[in-house]
Amino acid sequence: MKPAALAACGLALLAGCRDRRPRGAATPTQPTAAAVEDVGGDCAALPYPRELPVPEASGAVWLSEAARLLVVSDSGNDGAYVEVDAAGAVVGRGQIPLGVGGDDVEGLSRDGGLIWGVTSSGWMRAWRRTDRGYELADAFALDDRCAATSVNCGDNYEGLCLAPAPLADGCDGYLAAKGLGALVCVHRSGARFTLDRDRRYPVTGGERLADCAIGADGTVWTGDNGFGFSAVRQWSVAADGVALRGEAALGVGFPEVLAFGPEAAVYRFSDFGGTPSLATAFRCPRGLPKAGPPAAAE
Repeated sequence: MKPAALAACGLALLAGCRDRRPRGAATPTQPTAAAVEDVGGDCAALPYPRELPVPEASGAVWLSEAARLLVVSDSGNDGAYVEVDAAGAVVGRGQIPLGVGGDDVEGLSRDGGLIWGVTSSGWMRAWRRTDRGYELADAFALDDRCAATSVNCGDNYEGLCLAPAPLADGCDGYLAAKGLGALVCVHRSGARFTLDRDRRYPVTGGERLADCAIGADGTVWTGDNGFGFSAVRQWSVAADGVALRGEAALGVGFPEVLAFGPEAAVYRFSDFGGTPSLATAFRCPRGLPKAGPPAAAE
């Protein structure tokens, strides 16, 4: 599938992105292939397969001890996943155990020995990786306003990013709330997490936010989907909130995943409503190019 603006737009609508578009929203456009390659600054495109054999990529996390990236599918695919190495070669696949709470797994993040995931309705799960795949370690409602099996309910969480230590604002990480276009604070509470909906930071317009990730330097990265022109933003965290530090358009198709890998690699995977999922990778050793003011939240 070509990443040119017209082709990506048409494919997005034909392949299932139509149900993600808010009523009255403009049709998204995508960067041309040249624009994707020419990020600017110290952020450059890497050789990487343009497709991953997983349906509707929805969340990803780098597993350093296994030297591979876990990529999970969106709702309707029963937790299908692939594992790929840093260069994008498939090294494993299967179905991640879900228990109760539906299969709408969105963002993934690491916290110690556990891999955490969130559904769009706010249901949290934790897994351990074993020599046989993955085992479910915990499951609970982080946001109890929606039924556990509901999809795209409430603030419609599309991403999860957890920090190894408390950030400057006191949060231990964030949910990427697509409905709000905002990062919403989460706190550790024993072995689990609690949601702090009073502490949230608008980072883009409504229906655009697709994922978040926290870099080794403590900066928070957010990724927009196609309605936000695939923008990726880098934010510095202070006691009173976040400040925009850098910005670039990274990704093709309808990006829903933002993840970090080794050697400053940044991965973006696209949900086009089926298999395969489009994929791109970049290396950004000094972060994203310096940006102007952030896009106004709607």
